[in-house]
Amino acid sequence: MAAHLADTPGVAEQASLVFAFDTYIKAHGKSAHTAVEGRDPSQDAAVDQPLVTSGTWVRPGGAVLERGFAKALGVGVGDHVTVSGRDYPVVGTAISAATSVYPWSDNAQGPGTSDFGGRMWLTSADTRRASSDDPGVHLIYLKLNDPTAAQHWMATAFAGWSEADDWVNTHGWQDVLQTDKAMIRNIQPALGVGCSLSPRSSPSPHSRQHVPPGTTGVPHCSRPSAPDLPPSPPPCSRSTSRLPSWPPRSA
Repeated sequence: MAAHLADTPGVAEQASLVFAFDTYIKAHGKSAHTAVEGRDPSQDAAVDQPLVTSGTWVRPGGAVLERGFAKALGVGVGDHVTVSGRDYPVVGTAISAATSVYPWSDNAQGPGTSDFGGRMWLTSADTRRASSDDPGVHLIYLKLNDPTAAQHWMATAFAGWSEADDWVNTHGWQDVLQTDKAMIRNIQPALGVGCSLSPRSSPSPHSRQHVPPGTTGVPHCSRPSAPDLPPSPPPCSRSTSRLPSWPPRSA
C-alpha cells in the first residue's frame, strides 16, 4: 500500500511508514490514554517532523510528549512516564500539525468510535518493545501537490480499495482544522467569563491610557489553559470497518 500511494497522482512527498499503537500510560499517579508513535531519531521525517518545544527529540530510552498532553498530565522534561510497565524519562515536548490538539491527537486507534487521547513519541525500537503483542497500526503521512484537493484525492485514491483486505482510515488537514475550530468554540465561553470577572486596575497618574467612557480602568484578560476535555466532542470520520491494519494520513 505504501508503494501504491507513493505512485498515486497528486502525491508530492511521502514519509516512511510509522508504527504506532494505542495504550494507557502512567505519570504522577495518573493514567492517560494515548498513541505511541515510533520515530527514527537519526533523521527528520519527510512529512510531519514534530517541532520540539522543550528538551530534545526522541532518543533510545527517552520519550517525547505532545506539548498539550504533557501539560494536562503535569509532566515536563526530567519527569518519567510508564508505558506497558516500562519506565521512560521525558526528554522533550513537541507539537505537530498532523493531528488535532489534545485531547483529540490519538491517531493510533483502530476501527470504531474515536476516544479522547494524547500523542507521544519513542524511538521505533522502543515503540516495538513497548507494544508487546499489540498489532498496532501503520501511519503514512503524505504531502499533496494541491493541498486544497485533499478531500477529492482521498475519495479517488481509495475508490477501488476493498476493506475486506485491510482497514484504511484517512484524515486530511481539513479534518484537523475542523476539530481544532470546535475546540476553540468550546473554550470561548471560558474566555468571556475570564475577562468579565477579571479585576480592573487603576491607571497610573504618570501614564496616559485610553479609558472608554463610563469605565474606571482597563480590564485585564489572561489566556486560560485549555480544558483537559472539551464540553462536547467535535465530529470525527473514523471508520467502523472490522479489520485494523494501518490508516494512511493525508496532509
